[in-house]
Amino acid sequence: MAYAFNEPADSALWHTIFLHYDIENKSDTTYHDTYVGTYTNTKIGNKWDDRVGSDVQGGFYFGYNGEDYDDNMEPDGTIIDYNYGYHPPALGIMFLGGPFMDEDGHDNPKFDANGQQICDASINGMNFGDSVADNERVGMTGFMFFGSSGNTATDIPTTDGHFYNYMKSIWRGNTSCLYGGLGHANNNAVGPECKFMFPGDSDPCNWGSYGIFPNGGYNQNGLYWTDEEPIIVPGYRIGLGSSGPFTFKPGDIQKLDLAFVWARDYDGDPWSSVELLKEHCYYIKDKFEHEEDFFSNIESQKSTKNHLKVYPNPVDDELTIQTAQKIRNGNISVFNVNGKCLFNSEFSNLNEITINILHLKKGLYIIKLFDGLNNHTAKFIKN
Repeated sequence: MAYAFNEPADSALWHTIFLHYDIENKSDTTYHDTYVGTYTNTKIGNKWDDRVGSDVQGGFYFGYNGEDYDDNMEPDGTIIDYNYGYHPPALGIMFLGGPFMDEDGHDNPKFDANGQQICDASINGMNFGDSVADNERVGMTGFMFFGSSGNTATDIPTTDGHFYNYMKSIWRGNTSCLYGGLGHANNNAVGPECKFMFPGDSDPCNWGSYGIFPNGGYNQNGLYWTDEEPIIVPGYRIGLGSSGPFTFKPGDIQKLDLAFVWARDYDGDPWSSVELLKEHCYYIKDKFEHEEDFFSNIESQKSTKNHLKVYPNPVDDELTIQTAQKIRNGNISVFNVNGKCLFNSEFSNLNEITINILHLKKGLYIIKLFDGLNNHTAKFIKN
């Protein structure tokens, strides 16, 4: 479920889109060491001059422009019309709430007896130390960056095994991500093994390097690992954030809540937009975790929103759409997965409509019905 808030006076909410997933294991297999991840090409205007980073404590990764001016020319000289020019924005992908941790019968704490942050998943997870056992949700537990580098060991994942390893911060060549440089022994990394690339100063207890200080003096005396090291130039960037591991039993439903946050500082440089983005992300994270009333109606809307019954599904030629009550004046539309409207029709005084979809190609489609007050959606598959 995708949703947003009509809050123009609240810049953070106004520039954020939220995604909620319910992921159900409908098989009879228990999956161990399960991860979920988000694969994002942030494309800040002209995608060929970008950089990326991660914020461990905030549980998000982000893309931003690598140059003060986001130009309108691709490497081959092609002129584009979607560049930002000066003061380019930043985009963050935040794990508000990841999967539930495996049950252990305890309320896992966030702070030790001395009030110090414990160096574990409680850093950016939810519901730690709230006096409720087994409701803890992990946040972002890893971040990897890659692009069309031509280096087969660190290039874009292409197989199931690649993707699974990337969610565990393991490169295509089955070697762990290493601290520093471009995260690989062949690209100026200094070690040790780590879970987050380019964390900057967001990991004061070194959770991402398994509780130990990185080599090369990083995380000390103002030296931090970012995408702006001397050997790194702006370019094409793809990021993969992950959350896990967890045990996924038959019949289990895991939840995942994400936020896509946009921010632009019209007076500063690209990093000024990142700083504004971080402010927005921490504000939204706090709101999500502590203002239950603000987000509670989202779940109720989710459970009551869809009153459509579509059949047969999958369908060959004619699809029937049935509503719980007769609709006086309505509109029905069919969209492909890219959001293109392929069919639109008005109707009145009906609670059952049949449409001919013989002309549609095989695949997945989304049907939207507007009853004059609310939108109702459903999916169907064309054989």
